[in-house]
Amino acid sequence: MPPCEHHELLKKRDWPAVDKALLRADRDLDLLGRKYKERDEHGRLPLHWLAAKAQTHTHNLAKVGVLSIELNFEALTTRDNEGETPLDIALRSGACAEIIGLLSLTPEEARSLDEEEMFRGGGEH
Repeated sequence: MPPCEHHELLKKRDWPAVDKALLRADRDLDLLGRKYKERDEHGRLPLHWLAAKAQTHTHNLAKVGVLSIELNFEALTTRDNEGETPLDIALRSGACAEIIGLLSLTPEEARSLDEEEMFRGGGEH
């Protein structure tokens, strides 16, 4: 399946563009949910690419991280073709502490937090 446009924006580290796309007033949440479950040719979900490109913390990056998790909680533990989870990739690529904290959540922990709790605390669990 070809990757969604969010894969490409995430690969480019264009956090404001992803944030804008995720928060558009006319967004279709069902469609976004399906896009965030689409794998690319490497077996990666959008959350894997966010993990790989998140070295410098910004407000937009943190918001995109939280929204990406909310669109696919199971992505936190999904392995790509190399057997890596988003957390594995984040640790290997030197992602910022805020994203490592978010990606350290289990799907169950993430579901139990509201958006503000995830945004503020990330992985402080």
